[in-house]
Amino acid sequence: MNPQVAYSWQQHAGSAAGYACLFTEEFMTQAFKTASVAGSSLFRASITQVLFPLPELVGRLSGLFEQLLEELQSSHMHKYDLVRNYLQLLIHESLKLAPVPEFHQPATSAAHLNARFLELLD
Repeated sequence: MNPQVAYSWQQHAGSAAGYACLFTEEFMTQAFKTASVAGSSLFRASITQVLFPLPELVGRLSGLFEQLLEELQSSHMHKYDLVRNYLQLLIHESLKLAPVPEFHQPATSAAHLNARFLELLD
């Protein structure tokens, strides 16, 4: 979830099962904040952030979440480093699911500056 975007989910019919992962700013290391995923489409406010995995991928993602939860219960000295690694894997799997943003080259330098300004606001 992107802290720049307000989220809401309302179940209209049936039941839902799954996982959610929330973490604090302090939990994330500087290395993660400067990594390539930090600038990815998952962390832009202008792009849809709800992704639905294909049924064949659900087991793999559930397994990663289960490993993450198991690690949180352990007494391993470096468990939070491992949790960050599971989080990285989940983010990369999400990047595979995210639609590839269209590359749009602004026609003029003014349009380019405007596009960059709006991107920085995200």
